[in-house]
This record gives sequence, structure tokens and C-alpha cells, in this order.
Amino acid sequence: MSKVLLCALLVVSLVSTGSSAAGRRVGMEIGMPNGSMAKLAVSDGSMVPIDVAQVGRFGFQPMIDPVATQWVTVAVFSLKGENATELGEVKVFVGSKATASDTSPSFQIRVTRIE
Repeated sequence: MSKVLLCALLVVSLVSTGSSAAGRRVGMEIGMPNGSMAKLAVSDGSMVPIDVAQVGRFGFQPMIDPVATQWVTVAVFSLKGENATELGEVKVFVGSKATASDTSPSFQIRVTRIE
């Protein structure tokens, strides 16, 4: 009986930990190739699309590192029609200066906060 209770508590603990991480939002500033800047907040693991005038449509998907939570990997996607093609990733320290993506076109990505 006590083993069953212990297992149930472990499952509840894992589920509640997972749900709190999934609800986190990442604040970002994205410097565009045309010189404009987008400021946004998006849920961890979700993609946000941005239209860049005369360049195209791109998606940005932040993923908080599960161990070192002050690091966020931002995947950059080209969004053409129904297809999303990953162009690359940038690993950014929260609150640091903008980091240039190694993509074509290049974006300046800064993570301002995690909420």
C-alpha cells in the first residue's frame, strides 16, 4: 500500500513539474534583416511567425534549457506556404546582448526574460 502511495505521489510531482515548465513564456527581441525590430513574448516551445517586408515569412521557436534554465535555444524557420523549414538555431543567455543567427538571412536574437 505504501509503495502505491509513493508511486502516486511521484507521478503527481512529475506532472505538476511538467505543467509549470510548459506554461513559461520567453520574452524576445528579434532584429530583422531590413533593420526593423520585433518585441514579443511566446510560450516555451511554441513558434511565432513574423513577416519581414520584402524578405519573407519566418518563425521563431524558443526552447528553455531544462537543466540550465538561463539558456534558451531559439530555432529559426523559413515559412513558405504550408511548409516550415528549419534554417538554424541560436543559443542565447537570458539578458545578454543580441546574438546573430547563422542563417540566411541573419537575425539578431535577444532573450530579455523568462516568465
